[in-house]
Order: sequence, then C-alpha cells, then structure tokens
Amino acid sequence: METDRKLIKYGAAPDVTFVFPNDGGALLMTEKSVLMKNSEVFQKQFASAISTDKDGKISIMDISYDTFNLIIQYFYNESFPINAENYQGILYASKKYFINTLITKVAQFLLNFITYINIVEHFEFLEKFEIGIVNAHMKGVIVKQPVQVIQRLTKSPSHMRILQMILESDVLYCSEFQLYLAIKNMMIEENGNWKSVEEIEEKFKNDLGNLMYLIRFPNMTAEELIKCSVSPTLLTNKQKLDLIIWAQEKVFSESLLSFSTQIRINPVKCKYCGRYMSKEYL
Repeated sequence: METDRKLIKYGAAPDVTFVFPNDGGALLMTEKSVLMKNSEVFQKQFASAISTDKDGKISIMDISYDTFNLIIQYFYNESFPINAENYQGILYASKKYFINTLITKVAQFLLNFITYINIVEHFEFLEKFEIGIVNAHMKGVIVKQPVQVIQRLTKSPSHMRILQMILESDVLYCSEFQLYLAIKNMMIEENGNWKSVEEIEEKFKNDLGNLMYLIRFPNMTAEELIKCSVSPTLLTNKQKLDLIIWAQEKVFSESLLSFSTQIRINPVKCKYCGRYMSKEYL
C-alpha cells in the first residue's frame, strides 16, 4: 500500500480510482479483481456501465474516505480495530456492499459494547439494520435494566419504541410500581416547566398514548396504588378508586378493562450463581 496525504494505492496493479468530494477530493486506488472477489455489489457494478466522473473516477458521497479505506484494508487482509468511533461507518458500508463477514465482526463488537449506559444513544442507528443477534442483545439489555434505561429516555420516537419494548415484556426485572415511578419521573423531566397539575397530567397522557395501558396497575398493592395516585398521575380519579378496590377486594370495574391483570415474571438473582431466575425456583 502506497500513501500520501491525498492518495492511497492498494495492490500491485490498481485499475480503479475512487474520489471522495466530502473529504477534500481525496483519492483511493485499488484493484477491481479484489473488490469483485469480496463484494457481490462490486461484481455487479463492474459488470455493467458504472457511473464515473469526467476523469473516469468513481465518486463516493455517502461513505467517508477513512471508512472506505478501512473496508479496502479488510479486503487486503489488513487488520484494524472496530471501536465506538468507527463502527457506524463500517456497518453502513458493509451493509451497502454486502460484506457479511465484516458485518459479523461489527456485531461481535456490539455484543460487548452496548450496555444500558449507552444503548439509548445507539438504538436508533442500530435498529434500522435489522441484525438479529444485535437486536436480541439490545432487547436483553433493555428488559434487564428497565429503570436505568428509562432514566435515559426522552420523548423521541425511537425512545418511545424502547419504552414500548419494556412495557410489552412479560418479564420485568423490577416491580410494577418501580416501573411506573421511572416513567413518571422521565415524563416530568421531559416536560420541563408546567403551570398546573392538570396541564402536566394531560401532557403525560398525550405523550404516552396507549402505552400507559401497558403499565399493569392491577398487579400493584393497595399501598403502591395510593402512591401512584399522588399528582401528577396518569390515572383518572375513577381509575384510582377502582384500582384500590380491585387490590383490596378483587372487584373488577369497567374503568380497568384496558389494563392487563396478567402477572409478569419477576426474576431475582441467585445469591450462589449470580443468574436470574423465577422466584419459584429459588
């Protein structure tokens, strides 16, 4: 590989040149045969009349010079680290050019990199790639740390999808009451200043929409439900009263029909092996 500030050359006989207008017109030269060997997309491109500029160069607008250089390095069996700074560009380019082995390497990195601390900032980017093992890992992180994840959420559409994932789960690694408090505190933080309790409660309901009915209020104790009734609250006055009657006397009222009474599995950590399991097995 020969390099200078504006040009990188790969292979003994480079016969194709890529130009990167968004990186000051930087150039990268390589061999078509290597590109075609590693990517079905390049096979099809070079088998047809590929679009070039007046100098015969192929212009790349959606991938940075640095990222494309890493992709070519990979084709020439040169190793490089995948990290928080470069994985997004590599994943995008790998998907575009169908480089499945490199997608797998990025996925392996993500399984160690994504935690409840950073999942909120990476979720929107990653979900659109629909990588099964990565999506499963993200769901596991989200469901196993619901309170910590909710504390990092905003009202953005992607964050509401995270909240929906938590609320739709039949496994809950906290109490239903802790879940409600985390959502309530998040909504208070997101809505900033408000003039009246009625105003903020209306905002709560508008922002959450039908997601509020995924909170399983009927599974809380009477004491917890009384705390849930403290303003600002998601519940109407009738729902507050009917829920407490349900908790004390198991009399179900019409105002509660939209709420589920199915009890979620609430795993606890075994003090001997550190694994989570259902309480009945401890």
